[in-house]
Amino acid sequence: MAANLACAALDGREWSSLGTSCRGGAVLLWAVLLSLVAGQAWASPVVVLAQPQVPQYAQVLAGVHAVRGGDEVVDLADEAAVARAFESKPALVIAVGSKAYELAQEKTTGAVVIATAVLGADAKGRKDVTAVPLSPRGLDAVSAIQALAPSVRQVAAFYPASYPAPLLTQARYAARASGLQVDFLPVADPESFEGDFVAALAGHQAVWLLTDARLATPARVAFMVQHALEKKVLLVGFLSGMAQAGAAAAVSADYKAIGQEAGRFASELLALPPSARESAPFHFARGALWVNATTLQALKLGGALPTGAQVLR
Repeated sequence: MAANLACAALDGREWSSLGTSCRGGAVLLWAVLLSLVAGQAWASPVVVLAQPQVPQYAQVLAGVHAVRGGDEVVDLADEAAVARAFESKPALVIAVGSKAYELAQEKTTGAVVIATAVLGADAKGRKDVTAVPLSPRGLDAVSAIQALAPSVRQVAAFYPASYPAPLLTQARYAARASGLQVDFLPVADPESFEGDFVAALAGHQAVWLLTDARLATPARVAFMVQHALEKKVLLVGFLSGMAQAGAAAAVSADYKAIGQEAGRFASELLALPPSARESAPFHFARGALWVNATTLQALKLGGALPTGAQVLR
């Protein structure tokens, strides 16, 4: 019927560009109308919510753009643009940084939120929230340990006691897949951490620090570096500054890689029906590996530099 009405509107004239009459083009028009209806039902606008003026977030946005191109970027500072973005009822929000994530959780209705480059990202039971966290994938740290110190088997991994379950789960999975014996040790109180760290050195050949901002103070980093060197234990941190301060290695967040992973994740979710987008598991981006060549030489571990490692001397 819709096709017949369209033909009537065209007064029976031929669609010269299609080389067919209105009657002959009715089937084609019907197909076009169906595709338009389907397109409306499956509309999938994406809003990228961020603070573009923050250098790290600008790198994340560059990564998203490299994968997805023309998604709308909304600056948190522009309240009117933020209001319009949520009024448009996007299907998906890529929230870059903790402030954007908090706002997206508050404002979003009927969309999936990807918390991107958020430290300690946690869905907290919400089915409409997932993440590409700031913490890099555990695979990078365990792979670095195996490459830099092939003889190492016993590893102590310190993580914050409040670490979100998805982050800890993926780290444990990476450890099991590597074949290393990794003991995961929670840090409840950073004030008592130094004693726990020294105790861990006694029974392990390497220490892996999962992302924990409380351990990133200059005094604590200096303490860990000193004692790890004294005991000839490989120390792998989570900031490039830790490697600069003397840790054997560090796997830090790669902001552009986080953006690229968020872009891929968004495309993956948008390819699914809306009902299938809920409770999507977190995705993790590769990290940037920093290696202190002077420390490695002092430890005499006999390994090799992994491909892509950034060397500090």
